[in-house]
Amino acid sequence: MLGAAGMTLETIQQLLPCVRNNDPEFTPCNNLRRILAQQVSLIDERIETLSQSRTILAGFLSSVN
Repeated sequence: MLGAAGMTLETIQQLLPCVRNNDPEFTPCNNLRRILAQQVSLIDERIETLSQSRTILAGFLSSVN
């Protein structure tokens, strides 16, 4: 689940102390909140970069059609 969300194994390992049991349930802890907030920010940055790249490429495509 976390890997599918783009988290690396290293990042997932940092969350292990917050795992309750074998289910994907976590005990809310400050480390968990901090890591998840960082991951959301990283994804937001990637989305912004991809959006800019798309705009540039769409402009090039438009100019060659």
